Amino acid sequence: MDGASAPLEIELCDLDDVAILEEAVAGGVRFLVTGDRDLQEIAGQAPVSVVSPRGFWDALRSAE
Repeated sequence: MDGASAPLEIELCDLDDVAILEEAVAGGVRFLVTGDRDLQEIAGQAPVSVVSPRGFWDALRSAE
């Protein structure tokens, strides 16, 4: 990360998950597609939509 964005106020046990979430936010993504349960558990608190691969597939299908 280049340090340009503010750190998130969300607690995650795995520092790699924190970095992934921060990069997703900094990159302006709409969806963070992951099977990681820790990230899925904070989905309602995250500034991006955190969805499972199946949830993303369902969202794409319903948009058709």
